[in-house]
Amino acid sequence: MKKVYLDVTELKECTSVWMKDVEIIRAGTTIYSMPIRHRNAEYQRYADEYDIHFIFDDNIPVIDFYTIPQVDILATDSRGGYIGTIGQMSDLESNAPIGYIDKDRQCYLISKTGKEFIEHVSSWKDALEPYDEITFYSSKAEATKENEFLIFQRLNVVCFSKEFAVRKMKKEDAQMLYDMTSRNLQYYEYCGKKNTLEDIYSDLELTPPGITQKDKYYVGYFSGEELVAVMDLIDGFPDKETAYIGFFMMNINYQGKSIGTQIISELFEYLKKMDLKRVRLGIDKDNPQSTHFWKKQGFMPVKEVPQDGGIIVVADRIL
Repeated sequence: MKKVYLDVTELKECTSVWMKDVEIIRAGTTIYSMPIRHRNAEYQRYADEYDIHFIFDDNIPVIDFYTIPQVDILATDSRGGYIGTIGQMSDLESNAPIGYIDKDRQCYLISKTGKEFIEHVSSWKDALEPYDEITFYSSKAEATKENEFLIFQRLNVVCFSKEFAVRKMKKEDAQMLYDMTSRNLQYYEYCGKKNTLEDIYSDLELTPPGITQKDKYYVGYFSGEELVAVMDLIDGFPDKETAYIGFFMMNINYQGKSIGTQIISELFEYLKKMDLKRVRLGIDKDNPQSTHFWKKQGFMPVKEVPQDGGIIVVADRIL
């Protein structure tokens, strides 16, 4: 069964996810800390007698690693190690295993369940068994290089258009994208570059500085099986109130029929409902077709930016 990872470090509320024929595995290192007002003599006894220092809000440790599966750290010990629940949020009444990570990032199993941990807490150090089912990474960014993660996005691409079916484009769609975009000879003539499959693959992943994949919407507009248009939209760039269109191209079979204007109009209507205030993009100053189209959509020049091969006009449209 395919495995996909859910980054719990970015979740701000309870989330339940189900996907057919997919095993969803919680990932990330989290801290289970308790309010200071809950600190009492019993917790101090655990520290004094068993070297289990439960974590409270005034003494949260800084974690410099990322785990798969999730480890929810609930306590530390005097040797610089961490005690935590494996695979879910900490609940000592649950059946989730309890593990120990030492200062050298070696992992051990303390008990198979939280209940068993509490019942044999006095001898927990003697019960440690090597545990090799946790993988350590320096960060989530490193983990994503080897594993596929679920991405939760703010915008719903289905709402981008009332007329066309819209979906995110994937690497498997690269040939389709190449075939459609390659027919727009005028665009590549003015931008001064060749269209290649390698560029398509790169553009599917490329984001501006400080922007992650969760804010990127490289989408295709479809009429049946036919790709009508393609757009690369960034939510929240260069600021939270702005959406940025990095690329938009119509299938040449649909050009000159006001369909592009319809697509942009419906998109902007939705973006406004999502509390965005403006849309920004860059226009090749030497491309009359592009300049005319975006001016028609209400974009106003903000500044000009010299680049290799020409000048880019940065333009905004207030929603």
